[in-house]
Amino acid sequence: MTKTDINEELEYIEKVKKINEGKNLKYNVFTMGCQLNENDSEKICGMAEKMGYTKTENIADADLVIYLSLIHISEPTRLRCI
Repeated sequence: MTKTDINEELEYIEKVKKINEGKNLKYNVFTMGCQLNENDSEKICGMAEKMGYTKTENIADADLVIYLSLIHISEPTRLRCI
């Protein structure tokens, strides 16, 4: 990711934060998979919170639902499958 990409991302987060101001929006995140998915979910949660969302465990209360399920096969696992 380039410095330009990061700056654009931060600008976007600020724009969304202004749009969401005073709306008391909530998000819910559901993560399946490996530790890398957990790490990605933490990053996405941080971004959502910077945009003005607060986390809720109740999916019915969520204005934004994040579902993260990616599969990454590590090299040792791949080699065992061959």
